Amino acid sequence: MEVDQSGPAVKPTLSLLWSSSSPSDSLSLVCLLDSYSPRGASVSWTLGDSVLKEGNEVEIQTSAEIYKDGHFSRSSVLRLSGAQRDQKDKVRCNVLHGEAAEKSSIGLSSNQC
Repeated sequence: MEVDQSGPAVKPTLSLLWSSSSPSDSLSLVCLLDSYSPRGASVSWTLGDSVLKEGNEVEIQTSAEIYKDGHFSRSSVLRLSGAQRDQKDKVRCNVLHGEAAEKSSIGLSSNQC
């Protein structure tokens, strides 16, 4: 399907949610990017000043971009286990979007932790 991307750039609306079934299980954080245009938003995760990559205690799954009603959306899920799961208040979802590569970022507020 051909998508018209000639309209004005719209920054994504970001939301960050988390869940854990028990203190010893892995922690899941979900970063939602909603209602942006044009396509091409990329997602990365940081813990403090360090970029998180797939590895022993880190799993990252980012969806394909979905087009609906003239805008795009996507999600990224971060799963942390081990010692990193206890540092959720230092985790940030970082988004680059648009030709100027505008950066947006969201973390958990202290009342969510």
